[in-house]
Amino acid sequence: MNAIKNYFDFTNYEIEEYLVKYFLSKKIDNVGNIRFLSEEGDDIASNLNKKIGFVVFDGTKEELFVNFFSDHV
Repeated sequence: MNAIKNYFDFTNYEIEEYLVKYFLSKKIDNVGNIRFLSEEGDDIASNLNKKIGFVVFDGTKEELFVNFFSDHV
């Protein structure tokens, strides 16, 4: 991707503000314990400088998630 902007490079703030808070506001039934994971799969706080790699919406089951690698979502 030489001169093309990577449109999937979201900040942690954008992920939490526009995705997680949206799910919470809709009271979607499948949403349980929301977890933020690093790209390596470690639990992290959303406000840390470490980039969010995954948002898991169903706690430890990890069946409902979105990954945020910079080249695809």
